[in-house]
Amino acid sequence: MMEEILQRYETSIAWANATRQITDEQWLSPMQDGKWSIAETVSHLNAWDHFILDVRLPHIAPGKQLPSVPVDVEKMNGDAARYARSGVKRDELLDQWVDVRSRLLDKLRTHSEESFVAPYYIGEKEMTLARYIEGMIDHDMHHRKQMDAFLGR
Repeated sequence: MMEEILQRYETSIAWANATRQITDEQWLSPMQDGKWSIAETVSHLNAWDHFILDVRLPHIAPGKQLPSVPVDVEKMNGDAARYARSGVKRDELLDQWVDVRSRLLDKLRTHSEESFVAPYYIGEKEMTLARYIEGMIDHDMHHRKQMDAFLGR
């Protein structure tokens, strides 16, 4: 189960590498009026991978209560979008995302199958690492569908 979930999570790396082939206009143009560009979306995914790797994952353990971490989602997303518009090159941003996603996957693979499905708690909410990562896969897929629709794929 664990490896199957992680392989699904890993598909984003191949998708990111395929994104290197789009035009600058496709990379930087809003996908819809008032929506992010592909660059901003990739930066958003990169930011959340850093959050998971650096803030969430170190505290996840069976039966453990995760420490309260105030997350200003709007600020985090806004900072990610601004970074994408700061002049960072496409390959540099994609390399950053592929790197953090690869490191995240490597760290996740250090968990046992048992710890992957063992409950831990975020506040009162019971969670498992498997469910958490499946939620992140859904998040990836939501954005991939937006990007694929924009690109006519």
